[in-house]
Formats: sequence, structure tokens, C-alpha cells
Amino acid sequence: MHLTPLATAPFVRRAFTLVELLATIAAIGALSSVAIMAYSGHLREAVIETQDRRNAQEIASECQRAAAAGVDVFQDGGLEDAVLNLIDGIVATDGPFRGRAFKVILPTPDTYQGALHYLEKRDAEVYYLPE
Repeated sequence: MHLTPLATAPFVRRAFTLVELLATIAAIGALSSVAIMAYSGHLREAVIETQDRRNAQEIASECQRAAAAGVDVFQDGGLEDAVLNLIDGIVATDGPFRGRAFKVILPTPDTYQGALHYLEKRDAEVYYLPE
């Protein structure tokens, strides 16, 4: 068996160099920042959609309560007028619910517009459309 001295043995590389490690970490960081930005945009849209759906449910529920009490939330207007009436507050003028105010409190007054996509007017009532 013939042994080669260490000085003439071929160089065997067993680890990555510092430059290779730094380049890999930089590439992973750049890719992850792009992925995080894309995900946060999607997440923001999902939060707004959920908020709009919840506002629509709240509006439809209050319209149902007002209709059960005999209050006309539409007052010869359309769906948007009914929603604005509920945001301002509408009071029953007769019947057992006389003096009771029907009102929807939203985080900001202009958030009702997103909720309109999930609402439908049928006859004299407002319904929530889940899809």
C-alpha cells in the first residue's frame, strides 16, 4: 500500500466559504421579503372583505328588527338610503316599539359602501347575501 504525503495530497473541501454562506443568506432574505409583501397584501384584502361582510350582517340584522317593529327603513328610497337611515338612526313612531331607535354603528361612516355588495333589497326588507 502506497501512502501519499500530506503536502502532495489533493485538496478536499469539506465546508462552505464565508462568502458562499453570506450570498445564500442574502438570497433567502430577498426572496422572503418579496413573499412577505405579497402575503401581507392578500391578508389586507381578506381583512377588508371580512369587515365588509360583518358590516353587511349587522345592517341586515338591524333592518330585520326594524321591519319586525313596523318601521320603514327605506322611506321611499333604495338600499343605500335604507343603510344611511340606519346609520343616522331611525325611530319607531307607533306601536309597541314607539320611541325605540334602530341604529347601526360602523367603525367609520364610509365603510357601509363595501357592505352594499353583500346586501339585497327584497320587498320591504334587506337580506344578507353570503356569496
